[in-house]
Parts: sequence; C-alpha cells; structure tokens
Amino acid sequence: MRIIGIDYGLARIGSAIWDSQADLVLPLGVIAERDFKRAVSAVAGLCLEERADLVVVGLPKRLSGEGTGEQVGRTERFVAALRDETGLPIEMEDERMTSGVAESQRRHAKPGQVAERDALAAVAILESHVRRGIR
Repeated sequence: MRIIGIDYGLARIGSAIWDSQADLVLPLGVIAERDFKRAVSAVAGLCLEERADLVVVGLPKRLSGEGTGEQVGRTERFVAALRDETGLPIEMEDERMTSGVAESQRRHAKPGQVAERDALAAVAILESHVRRGIR
C-alpha cells in the first residue's frame, strides 16, 4: 500500500509518501500553486505518478481541538475536489503542531538534508496517521 500525505495551504502544498513495503515516511516536496484548480490537478498528478492507494490530508485545528474556521472549509473543498479528480479514498488527519515538529526537524537536519517545512509537515501528518493505524 502507498499513502500520500498532504499539508494543504493556499500558497504551498507539502507532500510526503509512505510505502507499506519499506514502512518509512519520506518527504516528496512542495507544490507552489495558488490557483485552486491547478493545485488540485498537481496533487492529483502526484498521486497518479506515485501510484497512491490512499491520500491523507491534514485538517487544521486549534490546540483546543476546534477547527480553524475558514481554513477548514478550504481544506474540505480541496479534499472534495481531489476525491472527484482522482477517485481515491481520502482521509483527514489532525495536523495540530505539525508545523512546529517540521520546523524542529528542519533545524536539526544535516546540511544537504533540509527539506522544506511544508513537506516535513506532510511527513508529520502522514506519520501520525500511519502510526495511529498500526496500534
């Protein structure tokens, strides 16, 4: 099984992948696309290219557990459009604190191993989802 993790943002979309054979989550990169339809198409293309079986998209929440209003709606619209375009199952994963985890990973990476923060946030989202499912 191959799962794509997505950290959706209006300016940048971080991506990561998990493969059940290797049981390892790796950053794929960042899609810098502000146009909604082109962003959906770019992520759909990535899912096709990586032969994804499932997509996990981070759901923005506050520390209290509540959604962050407008960004939740944008993310839900993105998920619906991506589901329509790919036909893939898509699950939402709480992304609280993933940006902080990503920034910490970026700061502690060795030179030449620094991935962009949004891709590392996608890694954190996907790792959370995969590990929660393994328990």
